[in-house]
Amino acid sequence: MSVRLFAERKHMLSASDTPPPPKDAAPLAGLSRSIADFLLYSLEQGFALNAKALRERARAHFFDASEILEAVYVELESDEWPWRGQTADVLAQRILVSEALLDLQAPIDEDELWYLDDETLASYKTQHESYLFSLSTMPVWKPPSVRGHAWLHSARSSVPSLESVSDIATWLNVSRDEWDGATNASKYRLRVHRKPSGKLRLLEIPPEPKRVLQRRLLHRLLDHVAPHEAAHGFVAGRSVHTHASLHIQQQVVIRLDLADFFANTLAARVFLLFRALGFVAHVANALTALCTTSQSRVSLRGALGAEYLNGNRYDIYSVNHLPQGAPSSPALANLCAHSLDVRLTAIAGQFGAIYTRYADDIVISGSGEIAARPRKFITLAREIIADEGWRLNPDKTRIMRNTGRQSFTGLVVNERVNVARDEFDRIKAAVHRATRDDVPHVLGLLSWLKQSSPERAAKLRQKLLARNDLTDVRSASKTR
Repeated sequence: MSVRLFAERKHMLSASDTPPPPKDAAPLAGLSRSIADFLLYSLEQGFALNAKALRERARAHFFDASEILEAVYVELESDEWPWRGQTADVLAQRILVSEALLDLQAPIDEDELWYLDDETLASYKTQHESYLFSLSTMPVWKPPSVRGHAWLHSARSSVPSLESVSDIATWLNVSRDEWDGATNASKYRLRVHRKPSGKLRLLEIPPEPKRVLQRRLLHRLLDHVAPHEAAHGFVAGRSVHTHASLHIQQQVVIRLDLADFFANTLAARVFLLFRALGFVAHVANALTALCTTSQSRVSLRGALGAEYLNGNRYDIYSVNHLPQGAPSSPALANLCAHSLDVRLTAIAGQFGAIYTRYADDIVISGSGEIAARPRKFITLAREIIADEGWRLNPDKTRIMRNTGRQSFTGLVVNERVNVARDEFDRIKAAVHRATRDDVPHVLGLLSWLKQSSPERAAKLRQKLLARNDLTDVRSASKTR
């Protein structure tokens, strides 16, 4: 049957017809089914249905064939046949007789390629056959599960039913105009904090209207979704002390650090989390936009100065990511890292070891196989971390035997959890040097010290309160 006859037949289909595929179309049956499933899934989940948006979304799976999907969609939209109301099987049969797929399989007209010499023509035919073969062997696209993992099932029952951006605004107790004003106020204030190591930490502070919405989202939703049990940072009832207490008296302690943890938690991962929680696509997209940001190179250069020119470390900030400084970011980062925690817990178990994570600080310890082959574990962990979308900071990887000091996050765990001497000296110096602006930060350090050394924390607190030059200390300390 000719291409023209197929083209004529497809316009005669009724809504109940299932067009028979041509005999030579069978090799592309998998592709046609993938396109059908992809289109129906996009329709069901509320994704933008236009040629450009579909092509961009399809590129991750269909690669060059995303242009074929675009051509099929354009053809279906121009047709009178109601493809939106069909099952995947019926739509796949229809796509098999689309001009896009039929043209792919039509014999090459050598007369139209008269300008090619024999060798070039033969090469062209070979490439075309290879392309058809790659299309015929392409894995069938399967709609992803949107029910979420088992750990999210209980949380999904408490997720509100939000069908629009206006519903989000109502849920967060703001008007639609207030929502639009807050979410459009996209400029974050950049603040640079120098770590004790001398390196810089970039903080991204959201504008106040957006910060209010992020905090409401945190309290009304994110606080009610339990992270993995191995996560100890930013979790109620867990702390840096509980993180450390699981690793005392071990033969070996391994410390790994996730480089730029928040910046490398990209918006795409946050979107998938909201989808897994049960939100429809356009609502998940709006929530993702509320909680993520990106920075222009001009802003980064202005905030970081010469440090910005030091390698390409800060390029990731130009991509939408979780900002360190937004109240919603710690909880979202923990939830986005759930799969990472599951996998590293499993591999640690195979080595007879214990795994915990405090934000970007990963610790594994044990006295069995992990002590005999720590580098093997690190190699496997590095591969898992990369596969999950993060990367290790090689400068902070440590293998600590019990013959020396085993410390991380400022705590020593050889015999019991204790504050490292250099960390205590740093806090003590901060108390003596504190200015009025430093008081909240120093009180935070003392609260941290209190978890492991309450007596020493109390003495330093008294010294801070006794300083007459800090008139605001007593009022500030009442909130701590």
